[in-house]
Amino acid sequence: MENFISSNKNQRIKDIKKLNETKYRNKTNQFLVEGKKCIEEALRVEGLCQELLLLEDDIDIYFDLVQKAPNVTYVSKEIIGYLTSTVTPQNVFCVCDKTKLDITEHIGLVVALDGISDPGNLGAIIRSADAVNARKVLLINDCVDFLSPKVIRGSMGSVFHLPIRKGNKSDLVALKENGYKVLGADISGTEDFNFNSDTVCLVIGNESHGISQDITDQLDAQVRIPIYGKAESLNAAVAASILMYKVKGF
Repeated sequence: MENFISSNKNQRIKDIKKLNETKYRNKTNQFLVEGKKCIEEALRVEGLCQELLLLEDDIDIYFDLVQKAPNVTYVSKEIIGYLTSTVTPQNVFCVCDKTKLDITEHIGLVVALDGISDPGNLGAIIRSADAVNARKVLLINDCVDFLSPKVIRGSMGSVFHLPIRKGNKSDLVALKENGYKVLGADISGTEDFNFNSDTVCLVIGNESHGISQDITDQLDAQVRIPIYGKAESLNAAVAASILMYKVKGF
């Protein structure tokens, strides 16, 4: 079979494995996508997918992906186990070009994330932001890399649907100068969500420490989700999703 690699000692495979680390993604402007659903979404973005890698015995299963991919490499089970970051791999990977992620912004809700550290949370929040048709997601104060395999998987491919940018306090200042209200999620906030969602920036803080002081200083208001039981708080991704829908008026 053409383009078949059987050993994880192959240099190309070693280089692809490194894409599981942020520093190599930044160095090469490439990232790795795993799983059929996420790869289907990646293939919808022109030029994003550079190379498809799949188990040699699964050609029929992933035939639709093979037809759309510009380059296909077949690999052994050993390599699948070497590359995967999951317990039960789907036997298909895609190497993508980060520079092709140029998504146009539109008017609407901005979601700003302040130090979100859990990849699963970030992926879920991005998925919800996509669902409410948010304008963009801003990553502030050392959020986890949104192109890590776990974030992409958690977003179910939504990382390819809306702009996701690194940001800081100055981005919030600029939004306010353009008529936006900056709302922060906080247990001491109001339950009044009477805002125009097209001119709202919703800030979600770190899972443990909440919103940092430099960002708190930029808030126009704090909002909260009422808790009726004995739980101290909600998971960051759950809270973010509820608040997005509340701000949108759903």
